[in-house]
Amino acid sequence: MDSLATKLTPNAVKKALETLPNDLRETYDEAMERIASQGSECKQLAIRILYWIFYALRPLTVQELQHALAVEPEKSELDEGDIPDKELLTSVCAGLVVTDQKSNIIRLAHYTAQEYFERTGVDWFPEAQKDIATTCLHYLSFDAFLDGYCSSDEKFEARLLQNPLFDYAARNWGHFARRNGEQSVQDLAFELLKDDSKVSGLSQALLISEYYLYSGYSQFPPMQFSGMHVAAYFGLHNIMKLLLAQDGVDPDSEDEYGRTPLSWAAEKGREAVVKLLLAREGVSPDSKDKYDQTPLSWAAEKGHEAVVKLLLAMEGVDPDSTGGSGLTPLSWAAENGHEAVVKLLLAREGVDPDSKDESGWTPLSRAAQNGQEAVVKLLLVREDVDSDSKDKYGRTSLSWAVENGHQAVVKLLLAREGVDPDFKDGYDRTPLWWAAQKGHKAIVKLLLARDGVNPDSRDRYGRTPLSCAAQNGHWTIVKLLLAMKGVDPDSKSTTMGRTPLSWAAENGHEAVVELLLAREDVNLDSKDRCNRTPQSWAAENGHKAVVRLLQLHRHKLHFWLTSPPIIYY
Repeated sequence: MDSLATKLTPNAVKKALETLPNDLRETYDEAMERIASQGSECKQLAIRILYWIFYALRPLTVQELQHALAVEPEKSELDEGDIPDKELLTSVCAGLVVTDQKSNIIRLAHYTAQEYFERTGVDWFPEAQKDIATTCLHYLSFDAFLDGYCSSDEKFEARLLQNPLFDYAARNWGHFARRNGEQSVQDLAFELLKDDSKVSGLSQALLISEYYLYSGYSQFPPMQFSGMHVAAYFGLHNIMKLLLAQDGVDPDSEDEYGRTPLSWAAEKGREAVVKLLLAREGVSPDSKDKYDQTPLSWAAEKGHEAVVKLLLAMEGVDPDSTGGSGLTPLSWAAENGHEAVVKLLLAREGVDPDSKDESGWTPLSRAAQNGQEAVVKLLLVREDVDSDSKDKYGRTSLSWAVENGHQAVVKLLLAREGVDPDFKDGYDRTPLWWAAQKGHKAIVKLLLARDGVNPDSRDRYGRTPLSCAAQNGHWTIVKLLLAMKGVDPDSKSTTMGRTPLSWAAENGHEAVVELLLAREDVNLDSKDRCNRTPQSWAAENGHKAVVRLLQLHRHKLHFWLTSPPIIYY
């Protein structure tokens, strides 16, 4: 359509229609040819726009791209006169680029354009990675960042507002530099990382969470973050060599949280940098930060198998060290489902496969909570793992797996000898109670099929599985439980004296109310300890349909109770 829009006469349009490309590859080839046929400045601008968007590690705003395109290597600050016009960004790109008016994001017009450049990008954009890395490094070297670390949220936010590309450049320059080994990029990075003030400023943006903003959030990142810490974070092996070669450098320096370059490299899985640091005299392979986490525990938590192997091979590394909350490397790996790392650690002498942290959670219970089926299998085959151990809340791995709806893990645990399917935790809640409360129908069926599971057990407050399911509107589970022998459909809780009908009515669960009213052994006017009926709860919360149901049922019941018997002759 963009190519047709350039035609000036009806005949030109007709001719263009007859020669339209047969497939998308041809369409994009033609679009790129139109871009190439523009004047040299427009062509160069369009190519840069396209590769900045194509290689972006997150969506770019219009202002971020404008600043990126305005960077001049020989200048120490951004010149407003170099910023291209907003409309120009899309007009020179032959319809391949659009701007989202709501989000202010500039992007490729269609996902097929992304696919096209994935196949052809190397040909069209041979210098892209170098240019992006260089541009980000020049931007971060501007005099505007000489002040380093911002001392308040207000100052940090003002910096972001005045320098739109700063956040993106600080978070991503290293990824582009790592992919590009050209000397000019390495030199620029080395010079930047030698400047402690600018490193402090860029690391503040680098380490601030993108998702959790709260008062004082900008002061959370460590101030004593050195160039070596940044190089380790991004895995810049060659630049790390240059930094380590400087006189008087401490390769084991700690940031504000006691973390060394090795700690950061291990967390990020930067194998080459880890090797470099471990070979360096003065680097402790088992140092603990302020959270008592070692490089090994960071690598295990993130699942970096190669780094874990390197650290386990080092003399003096404790494979079972405990962090501040009592978590071991195995606990971290199990929780996050890193099967290969779990295997490595379980094969290591001195690793306790059943260690308990401060909450009483074992590697098995952590894996079960998160539904890590493969890890659960690995741990259950161990004779030294107690599959039914209780934590400080009186809960087992089965209890946590049930609550979180991990059906496959529940099956594994139920098949394990010694696992009690009906145990009660610290609040007298059984696995069935949790399954009913959370609405996990398949797991409810699994548990009800087991011998010894009480379908009407009560917790500390007298709440039954039926009561919980009714309160939360889990209709299918209510139906399952009502069909079970021994389930009291009108049981009252010990604290409030409330029935399943009362809870369902309060929350407006019409279908559940209907199921319960169909039972002859349910009192629709049962009063709780506050002298309230199901209808009063429904009325207070504006559930008109439930109120009508209760009233209709009452009238029907009254009719059958008061009507004279019909005698047939």
